[in-house]
Amino acid sequence: MPAVEPSNNADAPVVVSGPGLPILDDARWTGNSCWAELRLVELITGWMAVEPRHERSLHLWTVRADAAKRGEMWFERLPMLREFPRSEFIKPTSDQEQAQFEAWAHLDDPDNTGLRNAALSEALIALRERYEAHCELAVGPADGPTRWALAEALRSL
Repeated sequence: MPAVEPSNNADAPVVVSGPGLPILDDARWTGNSCWAELRLVELITGWMAVEPRHERSLHLWTVRADAAKRGEMWFERLPMLREFPRSEFIKPTSDQEQAQFEAWAHLDDPDNTGLRNAALSEALIALRERYEAHCELAVGPADGPTRWALAEALRSL
């Protein structure tokens, strides 16, 4: 069999892929996203209990199911490292994010449907922006599953 000689064509495109985020940074981002989705599930569950309009409850049920799927997807993407249990990564990005969810949880008066609608829109927009921004960072050779998960998450928002 003849040997394959290297190409010395200077016009050939060079494809270089960056390494992506270090594993612990990526795990923190993934854990933060998991926390936000699971907190959204908890929040919507509370809102469903007080929502007076049946059709709105049905909509909340669907949004909650989508958030639960995304939360589970991010949990499954967390690395399994003996030194760093998955639970250590599942926390809010900041105290401000946690406070925002706590404020939304107090919109439990049945007459606050409009405020709950606005809060839900704000939460979903924030998640979408989080995922869109991360698309630019998930560029490493091992980031294929993360890119797929991001595409699925964005599709459901």
